[in-house]
Amino acid sequence: KITSLEQYVREVSKIREEWLSDPADELWFRGEDEKHSKTTLLPELYRSEKTLLEVLKMEGRLFDEFKRCGVQYSEFNLNDEWNWYFVMQHHGGPTRLLDWSDGSLMAAHFGIRSKTRDEDLKTGSVVYVLDPHWLVKYLDDLPAVKEHRETWEKRSQNKAIPEDDRDIEYENTWLPGGEEDFEEDPLPSHLFLLDTEQITRRVAAQRSRFMVFGDDPAYLRKLAAIKSSRLRKITIPGGCIPKMQTDIRDCGVTESVIFPDLDGMGREIKQLWQRFKAR
Repeated sequence: KITSLEQYVREVSKIREEWLSDPADELWFRGEDEKHSKTTLLPELYRSEKTLLEVLKMEGRLFDEFKRCGVQYSEFNLNDEWNWYFVMQHHGGPTRLLDWSDGSLMAAHFGIRSKTRDEDLKTGSVVYVLDPHWLVKYLDDLPAVKEHRETWEKRSQNKAIPEDDRDIEYENTWLPGGEEDFEEDPLPSHLFLLDTEQITRRVAAQRSRFMVFGDDPAYLRKLAAIKSSRLRKITIPGGCIPKMQTDIRDCGVTESVIFPDLDGMGREIKQLWQRFKAR
């Protein structure tokens, strides 16, 4: 629990010292509003009462429609399915992606940005801090993950997939698809951390990082409950948020910085207006 931006920065520094020895290594951060506690650490697509099969089939249809209609607006590599998926997430489409940032102030801003009225401050916000290096190693060492990779390798040999392409094709099993795709290559249960290209100004400005979920919506929550987990939660009480909002703005993190377009500028101006009314 922290009560000021100074304390938040100190806490992040302590976590880094505890977990990371290489100053070039990165922590990942994710800010959330505490009022959404029922859906914490869940990607948008899994915040539904529908069955898993219904959700995955719908995701494939939505993804195809986004690509079909979105091509006219695109300024990125159209030949890469993952880039389409990242952009769909960044522009509000429902996906199995959970977005993070390697910037702690970015995550804090996202956690508190919508709290502009007194009624919003009845609940606080949270910032999750993750050691992605630990998580990659943890997943790679799991017997179930090793078994899944070995099974896939055998299938890839039967399909005559060239060895140089197998890592890419393996990653692609997490992409949206139709029912027939998942029958051929079942969606893994475990999540996967992605090396994200900074394909748009928005992705770059937010220092975005992504993980993609498999067929287990609760996978990350289960990991968080493990005693040795390097996923930690910093809580920010509602009463401390207005001062933190001002301090983060003074540090140069605003809506128009993380959304570098006119929509971001409009949201930033609206936030100022709402805070003015609430004074």
